Amino acid sequence: MVASRAKGVDRRDIDDAIGAATQAREAATAILGQNVLTRWAGKLAKMETSNRDAKTAGPIATRMREMIMPHTFNRFYEKATGWLYDFDPRTLPAVRRG
Repeated sequence: MVASRAKGVDRRDIDDAIGAATQAREAATAILGQNVLTRWAGKLAKMETSNRDAKTAGPIATRMREMIMPHTFNRFYEKATGWLYDFDPRTLPAVRRG
């Protein structure tokens, strides 16, 4: 390392300084990581709860959907997707290279 080649610097001092800095960094990172994970877990739990509650249909809505969807789907699906099967792109122009 460049620092170990400096004149008048003892290698043990450099090793001790690097070790102390590493320990301080690891301790700070561990504390910060725990705080971030705790906050993130709380936010994630709140979002999950609100999404789950928003998507849950009540018994009346569930029954209405079961009654209406078969009729609606059968009448409108073919009209809505028929163009996919009727569309004719014709012959595409040739690609000229060169």
